[in-house]
Amino acid sequence: MKWAPLQYVFRHRYEGKLLRFNLRTGRSVAVTPAHSLFVVKNGRVCVAAASEIRKGDYLVGSRNVPQTPSGNPTVDLLEFFSGSDSEGITLRGIPREGIARGLIDRRNSWRDWWWRSKGVIPLASAHLLPKEVSRKARISYKGCRSDLPTKLEVDAAVARLLGYYVAEGHAQVKPGQSYRIVFTLGKKDEHILNEIVATLIERFGITASIHQHGSGGIRVSFSHRLLAELFTRWVGTGAGNKRVPSIILNSPPKIRGEFLRAWVEGDYGVTVSPALMNDIMYMLLMEGCVGTTSRWRYTEPIVIEGRHVSSRLRKQLKFPRPADILDRDFSFRRRRRSEPLFPAAELPATLKQLYTHRSHLSSWKRGVNPRLLEELRSKLSTLAEYAGSSAKNAEARHDGFYRTSMGRYIVRSDDKIQATQLLIDVPRTLTGIEDLTESGLAFFEVLDIEPVDSTSEFVYDVSVPGAENFLAGFGGVFCHNTGVGKSNLTSSLVRMAAKSEEDLTIVIFDVAGEYAVHLVDLLASSGRILTNELIEDAGQLYNSQAIPESLEDEVGPREIQKAIEEVYKAGVVERLALQEAGGLDLAWIQTLLEKTV
Repeated sequence: MKWAPLQYVFRHRYEGKLLRFNLRTGRSVAVTPAHSLFVVKNGRVCVAAASEIRKGDYLVGSRNVPQTPSGNPTVDLLEFFSGSDSEGITLRGIPREGIARGLIDRRNSWRDWWWRSKGVIPLASAHLLPKEVSRKARISYKGCRSDLPTKLEVDAAVARLLGYYVAEGHAQVKPGQSYRIVFTLGKKDEHILNEIVATLIERFGITASIHQHGSGGIRVSFSHRLLAELFTRWVGTGAGNKRVPSIILNSPPKIRGEFLRAWVEGDYGVTVSPALMNDIMYMLLMEGCVGTTSRWRYTEPIVIEGRHVSSRLRKQLKFPRPADILDRDFSFRRRRRSEPLFPAAELPATLKQLYTHRSHLSSWKRGVNPRLLEELRSKLSTLAEYAGSSAKNAEARHDGFYRTSMGRYIVRSDDKIQATQLLIDVPRTLTGIEDLTESGLAFFEVLDIEPVDSTSEFVYDVSVPGAENFLAGFGGVFCHNTGVGKSNLTSSLVRMAAKSEEDLTIVIFDVAGEYAVHLVDLLASSGRILTNELIEDAGQLYNSQAIPESLEDEVGPREIQKAIEEVYKAGVVERLALQEAGGLDLAWIQTLLEKTV
């Protein structure tokens, strides 16, 4: 697994229902019925359309995601604030000689002189300064008592402040008027209060206000436009919309760990933001930990330390336990009793049959662990000892395993016991299972499948060069790039190209038979279908094509059949003889097309 840049993202309209798969450990993924996911079947990981997956099947995820580079991240605040409404934000502390005459205002010399005399310029003009000059300045605004450097290092202290803000903070922003950050704490959170106050003074030179809130709460607050914009753009606004800041997700383990601990100290692993819990689950994967969550809500009005708590649906981190996260050694990675192992129920039949009764295997509910693998190896070793031995000696043992294996794994030939081809092949099967169990894959049981409405009129596909599989969904589930999405994109590009160039000839190599249905009108009017298959009627042409399920639901199978019939009646389908193929290279195919067309 690796991080990789997207080559392109494209969207297409979709009006049907999505299928959401709710998995053990609290994970979930919602896809169109035609989209492909990875499932475990008979000892193998294979691709299946979402519409073919059933409750009790196992989807595939990951036990970890790659670590990001080491070194504390640094935020370029000049770039950060230049992309927002920077009116009123300035650069201070610039030597007068560093600001050229006329740089601020060429038409008003007095205004230009005033800015230069103060060593201040509007942030919008910062790009006109030499880099060595702008980097030494500080970012400020009218009424600001605590300027910020142009580059802010996100160290452990800043990471913990962000963690506390995600857990207990909110912003009160009225653009152009007030920018206030507030932390709401309980009486037992005195250590958090002291840490927030100390970090604000030491890192930003800000003195916070502390006052009573309700009967048992305490509020720590301060006003600072720059930090308010920074926090809200990183974290989001509203408890239900909070996220882990992207800069934290791209930080080294130490910084991520400090953020995670601060968040747990504040919220103890509970949030009303699904997006936040999703980010936390991916952060845990970066630590090699497969987290588990649950959902619940208060059924009655709740007041905690004088504060009223909403009854919104909550996500709670069940594993690792908050107490383990607060352990500085990240000991939760060693304390877990079970992992999402390869399911014993999906072992190949050739391995299951090593047990005299299926109930013997059902005891391995947690999956294929080292003990089960050792047990399977021991059974194979016993069978290997039977092979080549005297039948008389073997039968004298009154061995039940010997009797149940006879005819399947071993056979009697005269007075000798011989291994069947099944016994010869089964060690290779076991090696394949061992490879899966030792891989970085995790396996999650499907608890239920529910049709859900899409949150958008569009569905999206992404493409990454050299990578057709990606981790997506809540908590991380492997998905496979849908062929429907790629054929939609290619068909759209073909239409655009044909419209712009009338004499253009476009050749599509359609291995899976998925493009004709998207281009029926062009094929019927000015296209050709060259196929090595024997197509004798419209029905055979229809059956040779991969018809997207979403398209069938939208227009109906009969309408698609009629469109394919029109293509066949247009006489554009021709047989392509491949018996002379020497190597099927591009030059040979080009020559063949020239001869045929």
